[in-house]
Amino acid sequence: METFGYFLTVVCISILHSSGIVTPAATPFNKHKLAIKYPKRGNGLRRSFSKDSVKYFLYQNASNPENSTVLRIGDVGSLTSYNPSIPLTMIIHGFKQNYTDKHPQALKNGMFVVLIALLKKDKLSNIVVISWLGISLPFKNLHSGIPLSTREASKNIQRISKHIVEFISYLRNETKLNNAADVHIIGYGLGAQIAGVVGFRVKQSTGESIGRITGLDPSGPQHTYTALSEKLDKTDGNFVDVIHTANGPFGLAGSIGHVDYYPNGGGPTQPNCILPTDPIRDLPGFPGSCSSALSWDYYIRSVMEDNVKACEAKSFLSFKLGNICQNQITFGHRVSQSARGDYFLSIRSQES
Repeated sequence: METFGYFLTVVCISILHSSGIVTPAATPFNKHKLAIKYPKRGNGLRRSFSKDSVKYFLYQNASNPENSTVLRIGDVGSLTSYNPSIPLTMIIHGFKQNYTDKHPQALKNGMFVVLIALLKKDKLSNIVVISWLGISLPFKNLHSGIPLSTREASKNIQRISKHIVEFISYLRNETKLNNAADVHIIGYGLGAQIAGVVGFRVKQSTGESIGRITGLDPSGPQHTYTALSEKLDKTDGNFVDVIHTANGPFGLAGSIGHVDYYPNGGGPTQPNCILPTDPIRDLPGFPGSCSSALSWDYYIRSVMEDNVKACEAKSFLSFKLGNICQNQITFGHRVSQSARGDYFLSIRSQES
C-alpha cells in the first residue's frame, strides 16, 4: 500500500509538472512545499497600479447629465469649470464595476433630477464619479470563485485611497475645495471600504474630517477582521451611514456607522433575489451580487423620494412585530445627520 501511495504521488507531481502548474523544484524528494507557479503580470493575472489607474469624471450640468470632464491631478486646465462654492459628491463603484455602469450613472442622474425639481431650474453641481476599472475587474487565476479575486482587488485599496486623498488635496491647494467637510463620498462594496480609508487618511494628514460617507453594502469577505484603518467605520467622517443588503458572507456584518440601515433585515437575501446566490440576477462569477447591488437601488430611491422611512429596532423581527415605530427617520440620502442607531424597513426595488 505504501508503495502504491508513493507511486501515485509521483504520478500526480509529474502531471502537474508537465502542465506547468508546479515548478521543477517542487518534487517529493525535497523538503519544500509545492510551489504554485502563476502567470506573470503580462499574462493578465495581476494588474499593476499606476497614476492612471484611478480616474475622476466630473459631471456638472443637470440638463446634459451625460457630459463629463476628466479631472487630472496637476492639470489646472481641467478644473476650469469646477465651482468651489458647490459641495463635492464623489461616487466610487465596486468590484467588477466601471464608472459607466448603470448604478453609478443612475445615482448621478437621480441627483440631477432632484436638483432641477427642487430649484425649478438648471444648476451646476460637482459630482465626481471615480473609476478604478483597471484594478476592479476579476483576475484570471488558477482558482475559480470570488475570494481570490476580491483579495487581489483588496490589496490595492490603500493605493487607490491614497490617490483619492491626493486628488482631494489637489482641489484644496487649487482653492477649489474649501474644507473636507464639504465632501460627501458614496461607495459601494469595495468602493465603500475605499471611502472609509480615504476618510481615515484625510483626517490623519489634515486633521479635517470628510463631511459624510455613505457605504452601500460594504464588502465583507476580506474585511471582517482587518484593522479599522483599512475599512469603513464611523470615525472616518463627520457622519457615516451604511446600508446593509447582503449581510454575512458577502457584505460586512455588523453595525459600523452612525446610522446603519437593514432593509428587509439586511440580507443575506433580498426580496428581489431568489436565493443568497441568484444565478439569474447575479453578475457572472460574483455570487451574492443580486442582494448586494440592491443597496444601489434602495439608495437611489431615497434620492428620488423623501417619504421612505425606517424605524429604530434591535432586530428585523422586533421591527416586524412592533405595532408602533417610536423612533422613525427618513431613509437614505435625506436622513438627518443627527440620527444615530440601527434602523429597519421593508422595501422593494422599483425594478421588481
